[in-house]
Amino acid sequence: MEHKQLLTVFNSLPVGIGFFTADGTLVRCNESFCRIFGADSQTLLGNKLNINENSVVPDVVKEAVRRCVPVQMSFLYDFDKQRTDKRFFSTRTRTCYLKCNGNPLYDNDGKFVNYIFDVAQHFLDEGYPVKYISPINEPQWKWGGSSVWQEGCHYETEELVEIFRMFAEEIILRDMPVKLYGPESGQYLGKTPEYLAALTGDEMIMKVLDVFAVHSYHSDNRPEERYEFKELCVDTHPSLRFDMSEWCELPNKSHTKDFKGALITARIIGQDIVYSGCVSWTSWVAVNNFSINEDGFDYSDAMITADFDFSDWYVAKRYYGFAHFSKFVPVGSVVLDFGFRPSEDNNDFNVFAFLTPDNKTVLVAVNEGESQSITVDGDFDKMQIITSVQDEELKEVYNGEFKNQIEIGSDSIVTVVIE
Repeated sequence: MEHKQLLTVFNSLPVGIGFFTADGTLVRCNESFCRIFGADSQTLLGNKLNINENSVVPDVVKEAVRRCVPVQMSFLYDFDKQRTDKRFFSTRTRTCYLKCNGNPLYDNDGKFVNYIFDVAQHFLDEGYPVKYISPINEPQWKWGGSSVWQEGCHYETEELVEIFRMFAEEIILRDMPVKLYGPESGQYLGKTPEYLAALTGDEMIMKVLDVFAVHSYHSDNRPEERYEFKELCVDTHPSLRFDMSEWCELPNKSHTKDFKGALITARIIGQDIVYSGCVSWTSWVAVNNFSINEDGFDYSDAMITADFDFSDWYVAKRYYGFAHFSKFVPVGSVVLDFGFRPSEDNNDFNVFAFLTPDNKTVLVAVNEGESQSITVDGDFDKMQIITSVQDEELKEVYNGEFKNQIEIGSDSIVTVVIE
C-alpha cells in the first residue's frame, strides 16, 4: 500500500491515534485524535505538546510512555482543567471518559536498545553491580563474505552516533544507574579518532558516556601507534577516561606452554597503559577451550585453558605476563613516565613504572632479548624483586635493602617493588 493510501486510512479511522516519543512528546496524530481533543493537528504538533506536562493525564499512562510499555485503562478527562495549560486551546468543555490503549512501537534498533536495557535491569534487580553498557563492538570491521567466522557489528560513523544517542536517551529516561562504554574500536588509529570526535560532539551522548574504549589489535610491535593515539585522542580529551578493553595475540603463535606468550602479553599491557594512556586493560577472554594444533600444542588464547565441562584445565603461560601487573599494581596507581620510548626496530626491552596508592614504586621490566641491567636512583629503603621465566613463575629472588643496580635476565619478566 502506498504512503498516500496509508495516510488516508490513518485519518479515516474512527479511533484517535497519537504517536508519542519516549520523553512524552506528541509527534503525529490522526484526525480523530484531533477531534477528541478539540484542536487541529497544527496546534497539537506545532506546540510540541508533552504528555508529562498535562495534569489531566494519569501518572500510570505517563509512566508507561516513559518506559515504553503497554498500558490499558479508562479515565475521566477534564477539559475545563486542561484549559489551564496555555500551550493549546481546546474547543471542548466539561469532562468525558477516555479509553487508552497504548503500545510501544519499535524499529529493529529500538528493539535492540530495549532488549539490552531489559537484560541490564534484570541483573540489577538480582543484585549484580552493572555499571556500564557497551552496545557496539569493533564497528569498523565488515566481518562476513563467503565465510562468516567472526561477529558482525559494522556501523558507519553516523550510525554509531545514532545508536549511542538512543542508548543515552534510554539511560536518562529510565534513570538507570549505568553509564555508556564504547565504542570498543578495533584499533588505536584508523577510524578511531573519527569515532571519538563524533561521540564527544554529541551533547546527549556525553551526558552518560563515561569511558571511551578501544582494542589494541594490529599494533603489537608498533609502539609508535600508541604514542600517536595518546597525542591525538587522550591528551586532547583530559576529562574522558580511556580503556583498552580487548586484546589477544593475533595471530596467536604462542602456545599455552610457551613463555613467549607471557612476554608479549606483558609488553602489550605496559605499552597500552603507559604509552596509550589507557587506565585499564582487559584480556579478550579469561578462559577458552583447548585448541590443539597439528604440532600437539594447545594454542588456546586465554589466560586459562580448559575442556568444555572444566573437568580438565590449567593456567596458560601468558597469564603470568598479566600477573606481574595485576598482583603488584593495584587500582588507584598512577603511571610514572620517565621518558623511555621503544620503537618498532627496538622493542625487545621495556620498563614500565607506577606509583601505588600506598606510595610504593613498582617497576615492571619485560626483556625479550639478552640480559640487561637497569639503574634506579632515589631515596628508598627496601626492595622486593619477583621474576618469571620459562621454567619458574612469580619467584621472589630478592627481598631486602634497596639497591640501585638490578639485573634483568634474558626472556624474563621482572617486577620490582620499592619502598
